[in-house]
Amino acid sequence: MYSLSPSSRAFPSLSLLRRVGACVLACTLAATAHAQKAPQPDAGGGGGGGDAPIKMADGEEIVARDLPLLGGDFEKAAPDAKRPAFWQRPDGLTTFWVDRPEGGGKCVKLDSTVDKEQVYAWQDELKKNPDAKPPAPRPPKGKYEAIGATYGALLWSEWYRVERDVDYVLTADVQTNNPKVFLWVKGYIQHQGYMRVTYKIRKECEAKESGGNWKTWTLRLSPTKVTKTVQYMRVQLVALWPAGVAFIDNVSLKKAGD
Repeated sequence: MYSLSPSSRAFPSLSLLRRVGACVLACTLAATAHAQKAPQPDAGGGGGGGDAPIKMADGEEIVARDLPLLGGDFEKAAPDAKRPAFWQRPDGLTTFWVDRPEGGGKCVKLDSTVDKEQVYAWQDELKKNPDAKPPAPRPPKGKYEAIGATYGALLWSEWYRVERDVDYVLTADVQTNNPKVFLWVKGYIQHQGYMRVTYKIRKECEAKESGGNWKTWTLRLSPTKVTKTVQYMRVQLVALWPAGVAFIDNVSLKKAGD
């Protein structure tokens, strides 16, 4: 049988392997970046204060601000009066800008009891017609068909710049009658016109720990001490499982010690 001796076998050169490896890495990063295109929050407040817009691959522009987080008391309306300033526009089906249950100001309401298929369809409709009238909520056929069993009812803040080696503190007042509320902070790096998630941390707020009353929750975070490449971050408020209704107010994100 014919065979090659060890000295005559053809092996790829080290330089070739390096070039192939670099090509694979570049392709992987590009594919991941496109897959992680950030949903653009329809946040109020507009630009200003010297904040330069970040141009994305699809032509949209994102404004990233310096902390502290703005509009966390939910009292000020955006210029269109349809949402709280500096936050995503509530969808009117699972997220709402409302008066506090006991009065005394505004807050946001998250409802994770709505049928998940109705929520998906409504989100698609909003992309085509942002001013469409919200439908009446449809109860799920089974308890695990509620949106709280999947993505949850969620609301985004605007974008904020991250400083290197800085500690931050997130606080929020939460009132929940059932659902676990997640206070997320997600960090991103801009890559080829897309925002890629490179850091995330959350505080879980349990109804059983507050007895259905307002409770202040606190989360400390140090994004660049975990992932040095983090450039931007934003807050995500989520009501998940068990399905129910939660209210959130007085959200604050600022440098520790400020």
